[in-house]
Amino acid sequence: MDWKFGFRNAIATVGMSAGLISGVVTHALAVPIEKLTSPSGIVAWISPDPTAKDITVMATWRDGFDPKTSKRGLGEFALVMMGSGAGGLDEVDFKSAVQDLGSTIRVFNTEGPRIGLLLTAKPDKLDETVKLAHSLFSEPRFDPIDMMRVAKTMNNGMKSFFAAPQGKAQYALWQVMRANDPATKAVLKPGEELPKFDRAELLSWHKQRFARDSMTVSLAGAITSENAGQIIDQLFAGISEKSAVPDMPMITYTGAGEVVDVPAESDQSILIVAGPFLPDAGPDEGVEGAAGDVLADYVGNGNAGRLFKKIREEKGLSYGITGNAGGGMRGTQFIISTSLPKDKAAEALALVRETLDQVAKDGISDTDLAATKERLRARHGKGLTSPTAIAGMLSSLQVKGRPIDHWDKYPDNVAQVTREQVNELARTYLKPEKMTVVIVGDATGVKITRTFPVN
Repeated sequence: MDWKFGFRNAIATVGMSAGLISGVVTHALAVPIEKLTSPSGIVAWISPDPTAKDITVMATWRDGFDPKTSKRGLGEFALVMMGSGAGGLDEVDFKSAVQDLGSTIRVFNTEGPRIGLLLTAKPDKLDETVKLAHSLFSEPRFDPIDMMRVAKTMNNGMKSFFAAPQGKAQYALWQVMRANDPATKAVLKPGEELPKFDRAELLSWHKQRFARDSMTVSLAGAITSENAGQIIDQLFAGISEKSAVPDMPMITYTGAGEVVDVPAESDQSILIVAGPFLPDAGPDEGVEGAAGDVLADYVGNGNAGRLFKKIREEKGLSYGITGNAGGGMRGTQFIISTSLPKDKAAEALALVRETLDQVAKDGISDTDLAATKERLRARHGKGLTSPTAIAGMLSSLQVKGRPIDHWDKYPDNVAQVTREQVNELARTYLKPEKMTVVIVGDATGVKITRTFPVN
């Protein structure tokens, strides 16, 4: 499950004030949201829907990395090993048991960095599914006999990732713009294989992370507030009270103004232009955050944005181009990405810079402001089509500390955005000379400041 949705409004929803069950709020899409506390004291957000066929539970926990004490790749390896069985069930038996129930149980990495759990089940299979998922936290298997096989599979997967142009681009951008971030130091380098781990290291990693104090919990679908608390307590019974993982620092972005060539043999070129953007202000985002969404959509919308019109429609240079504001509480970036014919990177980069300069200089017109606001308001909540989507959004909101009325207020916040607000943000953040450029493939004609091989 990838929760990096792009625009901040895409993860907006509604919560409730503290209490056992503090009431119900219904937004425009008639999705009720309750905030409850389980009998053991775990706080959760729940969106009950008696018409739904499934139930989704999502949880997240704080993750982190200390370059002085941690081995690179340990977290990724441990998460994959958690899927290799639990309790008395090996990988085959565990996965077969989940499949036989028609359920889903998965742990994964997500932005933050955080660790996520996704559980889906039919109402009549929920108890059995919860018992299986609980064993991931109470009895992690981490069988040494599986470690060699899992490590080989992961090493092969990393080779494939770094061989692909998209993988090269993602890795290069992360390494250049987040060079000082501890999370970057946790990433294995191209060609580097996983270190050898023993079971004790995995158990220690597990114990440090799965704790109540850093946990968020969300439930959606065919479940009621009356039984949600019991389900939560069954699922997370016995986990630690306090996480041993420290909060990660804010990201200080690096690479400003660099133009990075990532050599690769490819029929296409990938072009990425990225820079810091309006920080995610948590619960105080309000109208200013909506103004950031307006600017990002006006420039980067993949069907109607300025970049799309200039580079795709008018010039026919790209196969598709988007610009999204993404990230999390530790930092936000505006990232423009496009794929091009292999000899068009220089022309496309010049047009991207020209477009950003023009928006920063001229701002947004009243007509374009109105059209962009209408797009944002029209698609507000369009992704809420399943319990999993709703639970994911609730989970994102909790991680970001959104207020209970954020969802309800968002359309009004968009309506209140002024030209002056958008134009000020454009002048502040759309500075192409200070943005990082990554080109994978043919960079002929581009003035390169740094070559970054990813092999």
